Amino acid sequence: MKTIQIDTHRTERINAIIQQRQKFGSQIERDKANLEACKLALVNLNHHQSEFLARGVDATSAQRLAEINFDLVKEIDRLLGFLENCYRVVIAAQ
Repeated sequence: MKTIQIDTHRTERINAIIQQRQKFGSQIERDKANLEACKLALVNLNHHQSEFLARGVDATSAQRLAEINFDLVKEIDRLLGFLENCYRVVIAAQ
């Protein structure tokens, strides 16, 4: 009769790695959701920027609206792509 010996230390390490990956996957999902919300806010602000300026907002608000770098949307898209790739790696390895 052949007995199977279980390496409990190895099993514990594998379980710990799986838990770390699950936590990492959850964090990636939260970060993606936050970036999507920021992107949506920037896109909406970009669409309404000229409307706000046409309404004659105060000088400080007009200056701040003009200072907004809407190119950040491209950077957010790049980061979202990177996070998606990380998420696939984390999920695929489980």
